[in-house]
Amino acid sequence: MEVGGVFFSTNAATVMKTGEALANYEKYEEKVESEEQASSTAVKQDTYTKSEEQVQSDSGIYSRETIQKTVEQMEEQRAAAMQSMIQEMLGEQAKAAGLKYFGPDKTLSLSDITQEDIDEAQKSIEDGGYWSVDSVATRIMDMAKLLAGNDASKLSTLKDSIIKGFGGAAELLGKKGLDDMPDITRQTYDEVMKRFDEWEAELTGGSAE
Repeated sequence: MEVGGVFFSTNAATVMKTGEALANYEKYEEKVESEEQASSTAVKQDTYTKSEEQVQSDSGIYSRETIQKTVEQMEEQRAAAMQSMIQEMLGEQAKAAGLKYFGPDKTLSLSDITQEDIDEAQKSIEDGGYWSVDSVATRIMDMAKLLAGNDASKLSTLKDSIIKGFGGAAELLGKKGLDDMPDITRQTYDEVMKRFDEWEAELTGGSAE
């Protein structure tokens, strides 16, 4: 919805939208996990040849390079899904904060807006609100930890996805990049990076800067 050139999204609508997105993400994760388990079982049943370049299985001969490429593609798909969801969440957070967001037009007509809608949108970005800095940062980190599964080797890819997600959101906010983000987006970014560094330190045994 738009008032005086400023966009707002109703709390109910944004909650429903994000709920559906997270539900779809969980289904995607379940599908990936199922495929990985099936793949793992198949590999265990394979009869390996002495060759360092090939693996003999019931379904044929697969090069190690092909297997590795398939694994990498699955990781890339996960990272891309996370990047997309971060961008969507930040878009909803920005609209709740009254910022114009150049994504898909989900606004309501002026006749549909009420003062209650505006009040709910404002409340949603305050401390404890659904689109507050803390709440959004928590959901982003929950996704990252779900994807990593305590595997430190995935941290670099996940961090890159987070940064790209914020960068894409900045562009849709009409900004030049991360350094030009609105306050609420910048604060969320800083909070996520802080938590990510602390989490990385826990997994690697290092110390957060």
